[in-house]
Amino acid sequence: MQCYSCMSPYLEDQFLYISHLYRKPLQFTERCDDSRFDGGGLRTKNCSDMCVTLRMNDKVGGRRRHGYMRGCLSDILHYNRTVVRENPNCYHVRLRDLFVSSDRYSFEATDNVMLCTCANKLLCNSGFSRIKMIGNMFNFVPWILKNILKDNDLHLDWRIGSFIVIFINVFFVKEFIKLCFNNDSPLQQFYLPSIIGALVWLAL
Repeated sequence: MQCYSCMSPYLEDQFLYISHLYRKPLQFTERCDDSRFDGGGLRTKNCSDMCVTLRMNDKVGGRRRHGYMRGCLSDILHYNRTVVRENPNCYHVRLRDLFVSSDRYSFEATDNVMLCTCANKLLCNSGFSRIKMIGNMFNFVPWILKNILKDNDLHLDWRIGSFIVIFINVFFVKEFIKLCFNNDSPLQQFYLPSIIGALVWLAL
């Protein structure tokens, strides 16, 4: 399985101090950060287990910031298998719980990371931002209809308005399927029939 392999650039200077926790990635780049994620500019590696995205809560220069590590599950050295979930998911994990024999690392009880694991599609450790974007799109549809159509007194036929809702939501569902499943997932075969069904319904 191909996974992105990178870390936030500021971690390159600190890697000497965390090399006992993580394997060195193929790249240190700001494109690895979730806010600036760019998969087109990142190198990948073959993983035999799962892809992971790890968001660290660091303090640099007295300021809190998030650092990112993307790679294979095995890039987290001596990880505790009991805390890693088999199903693709994101969850907070205390560093004391993430590593085996963590007592020798002097972690504080409040030290934690956000761990995302996945194995359901190629390069699935692309980050949190796309999931957030799709969720925001779903919430944006009612806002469009309420604030643009209604407030501007555009009185559309109810079927046209319904078709707009169906079309936009089916498009977002397709993007959600692409995110969560393989590109050749059989669920995608329902995309075109849904559009055709909506058109037939409008014609009745």
